Parts: sequence; C-alpha cells; structure tokens
Amino acid sequence: MTTRPRPTVILGFVDTAAVIRSAMTDYFLANGTNKAPAAEAPAHIASWLDARGYRIVRLPATGPVDPGDPDLVARIAALLDPGA
Repeated sequence: MTTRPRPTVILGFVDTAAVIRSAMTDYFLANGTNKAPAAEAPAHIASWLDARGYRIVRLPATGPVDPGDPDLVARIAALLDPGA
C-alpha cells in the first residue's frame, strides 16, 4: 500500500468574482442556459472548485482584516491544514 504525500498548501490572492464567474459559466454550458436548475448550481460549483484545487475557507473573524497580517495568514493556514 502506498501513502499519498500531504498536499502542499499555497495561499495566494484570488479574484473571487472571476473564479465564481468561470464556475457559473461552466455550469450553464454543461446544462444549457435555459435548462440549468438553480438548485443544482451550488453542488456543481463546489465540485468545479474542488476539481481545480480551490478550497473555501471561512474565517470566524468579523470586520475588516489586513491580508498582510502574519497572524491572519497563520490562522488561515491552520484552517487549511490542521495538522501543521
């Protein structure tokens, strides 16, 4: 039995609107724009994001944050890779 290596976590800035736009475009093209049931969109988009290596991370913090804050980066990294 072979064990898979741990995935490498890379934190980077993402144009969220562009990623969601691409996922929605894929959904509409896969289903046809006049036949795409809205109830199936979240599952399709989640699958699309997962297939491309995206991972949604929700921070429990509220309010404005500084993306250059090393403590914030460490908290996000811990959420992505709890074993780190």
